[in-house]
Amino acid sequence: MNQCSEFFNRRIYWLIWILIGTLVPMSFLVFKPPFVFSMLFFGYVYVSAVTCERSDPFLDSNGKHLEIVKLMLVAPIYYYLGPSVTIKDDWLNPTDIFFTLELFGTYLVPYFIGLHFTYLDFIPELQKIECSPGGLRQMGWIQWLVISFVSLLVGVLGVFHVYMMISNDVWKFYCIGYGIGLFLFLFYLIINVMIRKTHVLHFHHYAIFGVMIPCTRFDHWISAICQGILSGIAVEGISRWGLSAIFVASH
Repeated sequence: MNQCSEFFNRRIYWLIWILIGTLVPMSFLVFKPPFVFSMLFFGYVYVSAVTCERSDPFLDSNGKHLEIVKLMLVAPIYYYLGPSVTIKDDWLNPTDIFFTLELFGTYLVPYFIGLHFTYLDFIPELQKIECSPGGLRQMGWIQWLVISFVSLLVGVLGVFHVYMMISNDVWKFYCIGYGIGLFLFLFYLIINVMIRKTHVLHFHHYAIFGVMIPCTRFDHWISAICQGILSGIAVEGISRWGLSAIFVASH
């Protein structure tokens, strides 16, 4: 009981700091980049302090302060590829309560939910989902229902954002960008075959979800919700595991 109370108090403590850290830039600067950078910074600190229970919230999984520095270094790239378009300038007007609520409802709340992605590991029924031949044969109807629902939802959102790419006449840029990404993926597969005796190719969830963020770079509330969730999951992965290499030693 005391442990639960301590965990709850720690969560509330860092939630307050997240609100302060995101609202202060919005209130005084009314400028998107500082707001987004503080959102990333305090998201990292929250996961480190609450989920990972580190005494020093700026530490990473290796006991160093390197990952938070890496996160802030890539923050400008992240900002350009997503929030620079999706977060509206009106949302950062602290004098208009409607826009402030819209910012919270369509971006910050989804972002906060995404920061708890790892908690899915504690749901017994989800633990049984395993994407391997043996695991697929052993899954029950609940697991298949979850997979079907998530696949349908991702499919619908994917179609919607393809429509947004075409209607905004930016689909060519996405084809070029993700075409380069596909080439790199195939290159990594070839490298993996060459070093398969000592290393395995492993894409961490920060990379899997982070690479989808540019697809949500649109001025639409659906894109804002998706981008908030994806951003939260990516930051959670970086804070929990770090910007780890995609080739992991097999021993």
